[in-house]
Amino acid sequence: MLNAEFILSDPIIYTIAICSTIWFILFQKSHPQRVESLPPGPKPLPILGNAHQIPTKNIQEVYSKWRKLYGGIVHVTVGKQHIVLLNTPRHAFGLLEKQGKIYSHRPSSVMIKMAGLDTTWTLSPYGDTVRHFRKLGRYIMGPQAIGKYEPVQEDEARSFVRALIDSPDELLSHVNRLMSNVILRILYGYSPSPELDAISNAVRHLPVFRRRAKNLCELFQHVHSAPFEMVKKGLDEDIAVGNHSSTNSLCATLLLEGLTGQPGSAGSEHSIKMFLGSIYPPGQETTSATLYMFFFMMGNNPGIQAKARAEIMSITGGHRLPQLSDRTSFVYIMAVFKEVLRYHSAAPLDPFEFKPERFLDIPAKTPDGYPTDPRQYVFGFGRRTCPAIHLAESTLLISIATVLATCDIGPCFNPDGSKIEKFQYTPTLVAHSLPFKCSINAISREIL
Repeated sequence: MLNAEFILSDPIIYTIAICSTIWFILFQKSHPQRVESLPPGPKPLPILGNAHQIPTKNIQEVYSKWRKLYGGIVHVTVGKQHIVLLNTPRHAFGLLEKQGKIYSHRPSSVMIKMAGLDTTWTLSPYGDTVRHFRKLGRYIMGPQAIGKYEPVQEDEARSFVRALIDSPDELLSHVNRLMSNVILRILYGYSPSPELDAISNAVRHLPVFRRRAKNLCELFQHVHSAPFEMVKKGLDEDIAVGNHSSTNSLCATLLLEGLTGQPGSAGSEHSIKMFLGSIYPPGQETTSATLYMFFFMMGNNPGIQAKARAEIMSITGGHRLPQLSDRTSFVYIMAVFKEVLRYHSAAPLDPFEFKPERFLDIPAKTPDGYPTDPRQYVFGFGRRTCPAIHLAESTLLISIATVLATCDIGPCFNPDGSKIEKFQYTPTLVAHSLPFKCSINAISREIL
């Protein structure tokens, strides 16, 4: 078993801390910095800077090499944009957690403003908007508040498995649909539309987004406003006839309880739109990519899959599906879950060996005080931690448990049928595994 010190002293794990929380600092002409005040890094070229050295594949290997050459904080430039990479837990937690008030800003961008995204949770500069969104997140998406949506998560996990068994060749589509359904049913009370799928695709392919900023601006605004207006209209109609069936969504909760910032102000409803609209694209992308990776790991590690399934069967007796209320009994399942998160954070990394056992008997922190649980760093740091962290965790957990209880996952191959020699990620904003094929067979249809 790998000990706690190894987990967070390995340079690859350092890279996990970086890439899931890469810290961008934009130095504008109006705020010049002296060269000697910048951290060390690879030597830039005139005008281009380090653009030719920024990796588009094997990112983990390049960043790990830079850490060894230049230290825990690495500086690179792309044109006039300065980028600082945090390359150790000490720097990531020290700056983004302990000094979050200073290092929680976001750089300005004409593209972001054109698309109307400069007031979203993800891209808003640090200030009153972010502080307000954090308050909303704690209130409506904390562990207690999100608990009432467990039936939605369990229902969608079961529907996912049924679809998976019927058409296993469409694994990635099923995974994307599952995460879209869960998030949108909880946020707004309904399932996704083609427009929302288009948003997710645009986020995945950011260079395309830049070329189509004007059209996507309209699309983003539609996605932020349309579901909100639908919920608001439903509430107005239901309240008029004394029916309260439309209150079962987070959007409805915010509208009914007046948690919109300054009550009665012109920006109140706008803040709801921006807060909830900030959750879907990144939330759907990251959770889908992680669950897809789970299938790859189970297919290539049949011993781990069998051990995890055995624990599920010992809890359910094989006569029912697992539930989120079973989570206190999940020991090995939680270790698998943590290892999936560690192996596949949102950034494209290479943590070598898939080994859930590393999490079975280790202290909560390393000797130097850093957490060993990947859930405390893969969702971001400090004041920019994902507000939907509890929703993401529980959705992934019940999906993993339901799959293990009902399906056997076979070895994974490239789409052309050849053996996968080396695992690779897509060079996109959110790292996805390259497409693969695996057999998925039902263990028992009766409990579905």
